[in-house]
Amino acid sequence: MRKLVLIGTALVVFGAVGLAAPGCLVGGQTVAALGAVGCSIGTATFSNFSITGSNVIGGASANAIDPTLLKVTITDPGTSATVLLAPNAPADWSVTTFEQFSFVLNYTLTDTGANAYVSYQSMINFNSQVGTGGASLVKTVSVGGTGATGADQTNPAGSPMAFSPNEFTFSVIDNIQANGGSAGSINLTSVDNVFKNASAVPEPATTAMVGIGLLGLCLLARRRRA
Repeated sequence: MRKLVLIGTALVVFGAVGLAAPGCLVGGQTVAALGAVGCSIGTATFSNFSITGSNVIGGASANAIDPTLLKVTITDPGTSATVLLAPNAPADWSVTTFEQFSFVLNYTLTDTGANAYVSYQSMINFNSQVGTGGASLVKTVSVGGTGATGADQTNPAGSPMAFSPNEFTFSVIDNIQANGGSAGSINLTSVDNVFKNASAVPEPATTAMVGIGLLGLCLLARRRRA
C-alpha cells in the first residue's frame, strides 16, 4: 500500500512538471512552436499563441502570415516583459503597390509573482516607407486578474494602456496590417509588446525597512568611533 501511495505521489509530481510551460528560449520560437503551452520567464507565463484572420492580397509573401515562420522572442529584465514578433526574413513583411497582408496575433500572459503589471504598450516598427505604403496595429487587451474590472482596452500602436492595481492576467490581440496602397511600399521589421510591472517602485514598507537598516548602521558606526 505504501508503494502505491509513493508511486501515485510521484506521478502527480511528474505530471505537474510535465504540464508546466518550458522556459522561453533566448533566440525566440515560432508562434506554432509556442502554441497553447507557450513558455515561461521568471514568474510570467506566456501561452495560447495563435495566428488568426490571415489574409494576403496581390504578390505579398504568404510567409508574412505563416505561424511556423513568425518568430516570437520574449525577454524579462525585471521591470518589464517584452514580446517581440518578427518575420522569418525581412522580405516577408515587405509589400509594394496593390499588395497587402494582415493577421491577428493572440496570446495570454499570466504572472504568479508579487509584482502586478501597471501598463502595456505596443509598437509597430518599419525601416522603409514610400508613397501610399502604410501599416497599422490595433491592440486589444482583456484584463482578468485579482481586482480586475474585466473591461477590454483597444488602442492604436504607440498609445499606452494603464491597468488597475493588482493585475496579473491578460489576453492580448494584436491586429497587424501592411498595405502598399495604389503607389507605394513599406517594409515592417517587428512588433513590440511591452508590459511594465510595479517592481521598479519599492513598496512603502520595503523603503521604510531599508531606511531603518541604514540608520542602524550609522548608529553602530558612531558607537564604534566613540
